[in-house]
Amino acid sequence: MSYEVGPKTINNVRRHKERASYDYQSVHQALDDHFVGHVSFALDDEEDGEPLPVVIPMVYGRIDNKLYLHGYVSGRLIKHLAQGKKVAMAATHVNALVLALSPFHHSVGYRSVVVFGRGELVDDPEEKLEALKVITDQLVKGRWDQCRDSTKIELQTTKVIRVEIESASVKASERTEPKEDAADYKDQVLCDSVWTGIVPIKTVFGTPQPSAINKQPVPDNVKDLCKRSA
Repeated sequence: MSYEVGPKTINNVRRHKERASYDYQSVHQALDDHFVGHVSFALDDEEDGEPLPVVIPMVYGRIDNKLYLHGYVSGRLIKHLAQGKKVAMAATHVNALVLALSPFHHSVGYRSVVVFGRGELVDDPEEKLEALKVITDQLVKGRWDQCRDSTKIELQTTKVIRVEIESASVKASERTEPKEDAADYKDQVLCDSVWTGIVPIKTVFGTPQPSAINKQPVPDNVKDLCKRSA
C-alpha cells in the first residue's frame, strides 16, 4: 500500500462527509465491483494555451494499489499519461431513484469511487501481460485463460499505463426514504397530491447469446455472471 488513508485536499468529501470512506478495503472493493471507469486528464491546448479537460470511459484492472489502463499505441490518453501526467478515474454504481416532493430533494442511491494518481508506461513484458490479463478478467473472471494467446502485433500496438493510487475516496448513499423539508411533511394537501418514494435499480446479466462461429457450451464463469445481480 502506498497512499495515506484519509481525507486530503484532493480527495476530501466535503458534502455529506458521513457517506465517505477512505480505507483500502472500501476503495479496492468499489473498484473491483465495476467494469468501466471514466478516466480524466488535462491535455495542453496549443490553440489558446489553456489545459483542455478530457474524460474517456475505459475498462480497467487492478493489482494491489495499482490501476492498469490499456489502449492503442498512438492514442492520446496513452501518449499523454506515459509522460507521468496526473490522472483521475471515477466509477459509479446507481441502485435507486429517489423521488421527493420537491425537485431539489430528488436524488439517486449510489456508490462511487474516485482515485487520483500519475500515469506511467509499463515497459516490462511480464507486467504488461499480467496487466492485460487483469483488465480482461475484470469483465469475466478467468476469461484471459480461456482465450488464445495474444499475437506479436496485438502486443506491439497496445500499450499499458500503470496508475499508482496516491489518493482515493468512496462515497455511498443508500436511501430508504426521500428527505423532505420539515414544512412539506406538514402540508397534507401536498403529501396527498405527489407520489414520492424509492425506485430500485438492478443490474442483471441476460442469457448468453452464442456467436455465429461458436461450438462450445457456455463456460461456468459466464454462467456465474447470470446468477449475479446488483
